Amino acid sequence: MKILYISSDFFRYTGNHVRAFYAAIKKYVGDDNVVPFLFPSRGRKEEELFDGYVIKDQYNNIDKVKNTIFRGDPLVGKNVVNELIFLLENEKFDIVFLSRSTLGCLIETIRAHTSAKIVSYNPDVLPDAIKGKWNADKIQFLKFCIPYLMSLQSDKIAANNADVHIVLNERDREGFVKYYKQEPDLILPLFCIDKLKFQDINEDIDENKFILLFVGSYFWPNLEGIKWFIDNVMPSMPDHVELQIIGNKMQDLKDEPIFRQRGVNLIGTVEATEPYYLKADLVVAPIFSGTGMKNKIAEALMYGKEFLAAPEALTGYIGFDDKECKTAEEFIKKIRIYLNKRPKKFNPELRTVFEERYSVEAISNTLGKLFEKVLGE
Repeated sequence: MKILYISSDFFRYTGNHVRAFYAAIKKYVGDDNVVPFLFPSRGRKEEELFDGYVIKDQYNNIDKVKNTIFRGDPLVGKNVVNELIFLLENEKFDIVFLSRSTLGCLIETIRAHTSAKIVSYNPDVLPDAIKGKWNADKIQFLKFCIPYLMSLQSDKIAANNADVHIVLNERDREGFVKYYKQEPDLILPLFCIDKLKFQDINEDIDENKFILLFVGSYFWPNLEGIKWFIDNVMPSMPDHVELQIIGNKMQDLKDEPIFRQRGVNLIGTVEATEPYYLKADLVVAPIFSGTGMKNKIAEALMYGKEFLAAPEALTGYIGFDDKECKTAEEFIKKIRIYLNKRPKKFNPELRTVFEERYSVEAISNTLGKLFEKVLGE
């Protein structure tokens, strides 16, 4: 079985799930049987060590407009299509894996040059995600309305023309059926690459500081959630509680008065999240809106971290009713329990949940069996 893996998100700061899928596919079929086709270049260090992506300077705004108009995606340039055709004509693939459904704009090209089965992954239900963007900030939405509309078109092409569809959870399954009048082929929960190094675990407790960690990029559900948390929960926290906020571009908020309040430490973009997870006493995920699943929960489990989360952040995760907080009062009450008990910074039971449900190892066989089934039909 040989698989072509296509992604335009692989080197993004928020591309964790994309890299996890690539790792899971490689684990099942072997490194030599997966060919990565990754674009565009984003100027990140790890690209220099990676073979198989289209070498292209970062697209400027004019490039993106042209790409959107002529090829349906701001990141699908003419060079991408040409390189893809060359690859398909010179290698034989059994499966072409699209790391997001909005790459449906490439399906016509793929069909014209290979008989491989096409698998489309839906990281969310796009019509609902775009509705959320509209409700969150209508002015910002209008600036990007054309790319959004083209993304919807590509998503629809994938829904109607791919051979296999993967969604994240039952809610997304219902949304997929609602918009596209068909059942997806597999519900596969969000998972992530294991980054924990057990030798780095430090369970020492600092009695003078209790760290709450929020992880999330500059994205409207994260902004909405963390501002609500600072306004409604932090004023009830004692002085030794520090809320650390990390995430891509979150430092852009540093001038807002809300982030200069007592106990709030806005850090923003970091080289690696691991040191912050390891030092945290408790991960918080006050996310009340959005789609898909939230990577921050899987990461907390990976590091064996205790966490508290709003219902939306727990969507797709099973068995965490005791971690759910629907109101500020519930967050305050449960955080105070942790403040009093001061549990160790590594919980092996939560780590086991990650290994059994949300790791590359846990997902790889399920994904591989789907591929075998598709090719056997």
